[in-house]
Amino acid sequence: MPRHVDAPAGGCTKDEPTLLALRIRRIPDPKALEKVKSTLRYRDPDPAIAEVTFLDDGIGSFFFGDAQPLKNEEGPVPVSNRKLWMATSWLQDRAPEQFEKLRAEGMDCDVAMSRYSGPIPWPLLKELSRLKLELWLIPGVK
Repeated sequence: MPRHVDAPAGGCTKDEPTLLALRIRRIPDPKALEKVKSTLRYRDPDPAIAEVTFLDDGIGSFFFGDAQPLKNEEGPVPVSNRKLWMATSWLQDRAPEQFEKLRAEGMDCDVAMSRYSGPIPWPLLKELSRLKLELWLIPGVK
């Protein structure tokens, strides 16, 4: 099972990739993760999602990937921001009601980010607000 470990006091190096994940907390058991996937219309494989994990403490994480070359209105998206744009695009395809349904079932939803330094794109912040998702900035998760 993946574990969260604090980064060394010196911080992370540029070689460590950004971690960006939609987290659904308080999932009662691994089988309930399938219902969460269905509610969010997740299909495997999903080009925006690199990995889905379930931790023993009831946290399901949908880790955003950076595998696809992306373009926005101004041209290619910089490689360092690819995961942020993948997350933005994926979240734009979701409705607030999907997350409200999960919350009504007692789950919490947020987005966690680690090992990133730089501005957070406005379109991502807009989607987080629209879907009522908190953004957790976590220093140096490995």
